[in-house]
Amino acid sequence: MYVCMSVAPGSRLGGTRLGWRWHEAMPLSPLHPSDPAADGSRWASMRTTLPEEWLIRYWFAWSIVAEAAALACAVVIVIICRSPKLRSQTFNKFVVFLALPDFVYSFLCGITCLLHALHGSWFGGDFMCNFQSFYGTFGIAASNWMNSLIAYELWRLASALAKAESYSQPSNRAIAGRIAGVNLFSGLLASVVVVPGLPMEVGAHSGLICLPMEYDLPSAMLHVAFTQFPVFWLPLLFIGWNFWRAYRVLAPNKAALNTVDRAIFVFFGRLLAVIVIFWCPSAVFLTIFPTNGHLKFYALLIGHFQALVSACFYMQKSDINAELRSTISSMASAVRGCWHRHGEAAHEVLRKSSLTAEMRERLLIQVQSEVLSHELVPMVAIEFTTWFQVGHFPHSSESLTRPVTDQDIVIFVSHRWSMTDSPDDVQGSKYSLLCRGVQKIVRKHKLDATSVVLWVDWGCISQEDSNLQELGISSLIAYAARADFMIVPVASDPASVCAFRRADHPTKLHNYGERAWCRLEVYIFMCMAEASRRPVFCYGCGPITLGNMCLPPLERLRSLFHKGAAFDMSMLPSTGDLSLEKDREVIHKIEEDMRDIYVNMAILEQKLNFETNTRLGKCILSEKQVRCIDVPHLVSAFVDDGLALRLRELHLDGNLISEEGAAVLMRDIVCNPQAALLTFLNLSGNPKLGAAGVKHIADGLANPDCALEELRLSRCDLSGDAVAPFTTELLESTLVRRLDLSYNCIDDRGCDGLLEACGGCDQPFLDLTVESNPLSVACLYRVSRARAAIGLGSCRARKLRGRSSGEGQEGDEGGDHHGDEGHEGDAGRRCGWGSSLEFPVSGEIYI
Repeated sequence: MYVCMSVAPGSRLGGTRLGWRWHEAMPLSPLHPSDPAADGSRWASMRTTLPEEWLIRYWFAWSIVAEAAALACAVVIVIICRSPKLRSQTFNKFVVFLALPDFVYSFLCGITCLLHALHGSWFGGDFMCNFQSFYGTFGIAASNWMNSLIAYELWRLASALAKAESYSQPSNRAIAGRIAGVNLFSGLLASVVVVPGLPMEVGAHSGLICLPMEYDLPSAMLHVAFTQFPVFWLPLLFIGWNFWRAYRVLAPNKAALNTVDRAIFVFFGRLLAVIVIFWCPSAVFLTIFPTNGHLKFYALLIGHFQALVSACFYMQKSDINAELRSTISSMASAVRGCWHRHGEAAHEVLRKSSLTAEMRERLLIQVQSEVLSHELVPMVAIEFTTWFQVGHFPHSSESLTRPVTDQDIVIFVSHRWSMTDSPDDVQGSKYSLLCRGVQKIVRKHKLDATSVVLWVDWGCISQEDSNLQELGISSLIAYAARADFMIVPVASDPASVCAFRRADHPTKLHNYGERAWCRLEVYIFMCMAEASRRPVFCYGCGPITLGNMCLPPLERLRSLFHKGAAFDMSMLPSTGDLSLEKDREVIHKIEEDMRDIYVNMAILEQKLNFETNTRLGKCILSEKQVRCIDVPHLVSAFVDDGLALRLRELHLDGNLISEEGAAVLMRDIVCNPQAALLTFLNLSGNPKLGAAGVKHIADGLANPDCALEELRLSRCDLSGDAVAPFTTELLESTLVRRLDLSYNCIDDRGCDGLLEACGGCDQPFLDLTVESNPLSVACLYRVSRARAAIGLGSCRARKLRGRSSGEGQEGDEGGDHHGDEGHEGDAGRRCGWGSSLEFPVSGEIYI
């Protein structure tokens, strides 16, 4: 017969302050030290509670350490989840699901232990006991098996490197499946105690914590087989087995080890240390020495420290660390700002808001005045009610137009003429389609039909007077700027229907997007909508099905716009098809005028953002059609006005910068002493750079005033000869950490030269990306091995040029890309856990 203290018969743990009453109860009910059943045997000693004062002390200690560990894990999870860049990396996905079970276990344990301590005894009765056993077993098992997943991926990497093969990255679906499998398996292990018929029970070890407990020999055997072994020892064996497999394929003898291989073994060592140092003591003391309650406390305390130490390891990963420092810096700035504004906060906020609105209004007026200067002939349009009544595509000679007023809602009709001398066919199908399309726009946006007017070239630009016609064409910028909507009628032929169904941009439409005049109208409308900060309502109207004998074609009004005025550089108006080649010069002139307005507006907008937000450090001019002649405007906006002092990142990808622009950019911005915080430059998607532009960039990297750490030159059509200047200048540069040359035309010779300049395969100091270049498998393997060395923390130290011993450089506060973190001899590179764990796939890094 088993006897115990309890409040209610059959309850293992009392829900009120301990009052010792004896009666028959379940086998695992706690035993008071004075209970005759506490005879010192193994099973009784495991159940014998510690003195109440010790229980309270231990619970308080556990709650403090557990909540500290939970907070650290939560910081890691939030930092990764809030950043799209971090979430996209495969290893960071593993990190999240490594930190998650640690957070669950620590957070819930901290709460329950605090409740017990404040209550003065166990709180929650049997429910709390079962609940604590479940989350405790689940958290420990999931943490250990997630480490095992990483060990398996490390072995796969080692095997690929040893066989000179490309490492195949697990897909997102495979990663999700493995993570779900680990969590499901851990949940089953935590729930095995409730399976009927098994000698498995949950009990309070020494009154401290509820976990599966032995109470006789069969239960002890089952406890080891279904709890201890799969939760602690099997993951340890699995990691050790993968370590042995990696060692066998990489290093038959120790002399053969190189830096990459050693880095892999270092990671295996960390995984083994987590289990051996932090979790195994818990398993040992709960299995081999389960009778000493004080040892149980210290063993499980070490387990809580595991979550804290692991979270600190995660925070040292370079990208996570940079995001963490950025977040801390932003929060500190916000706190300082709140402190300085104390007492006058409302007045200051209103003043700044009013100032920002005023500056934006002035900027908009400036743009509008510049646009209206292109209106050489006053804009006229046709009222929709008139259009609907006329019954055909109206001609300018019919005098159906009137001047456009500020109260009008202007719909700009952009179309390709159906015939050489007429915009519509003889059946008037385009006219009918436009009537239906405009009606749909009116209904969709709940417009007043009496205020709607249509602008269409055939009826609103003189078709008889060639001089007026030329002036009207030159006024297109102003006309499109005054339009609120654009509609494109789509033909009913199969090619047009198919293209319309899939198009996400007007230039994707068949028999429309390739035409220079059609592109020009769309280009002006989109640029002016973005420059004047209004929504871009560009619609296509036409059939999305061909129809058949039984059913007519299904007609639809659908948006053809998904992002800003982004225009594929190969789809600019001046490169489109023309019936009369002499029109290209006119189109090019209008395009350049529009681009001048748009780019200047984009630069001024970024300048205004910097002036009104003192915490801003990024200038983003991606896909803004910036040309060489615009770079001096950028210099004037940021350098001349002192805003470059806060500039940390400069995004100029997807533009039209060539040799001259690159020279001015590097000389006057990147290598300017004012831009000491500028560590990130993105020039990807600038196909006009060429070899001469790259030479200016490479020369700038060797400039002592250049602080760049990351340079992106993806999709710039660069050949191996074009990137040759980097092979000498990279050795001179002290700060560059990452160079992205993916999606170019670099051959093996150029890649090998770059790789050698970056430090070789086994001791690189720079992360080189050459994805999607025409490289051989052997060359891709060499780059893969070098990137694995970087990712696994095997870095070659370089002496920092121009720095005295012990002199460091502050990190980049508030940026996504951090500055030097070390002193002389550390090369400003943080290796080990401070580097990203990234694995190569055909020359690419995914994890």
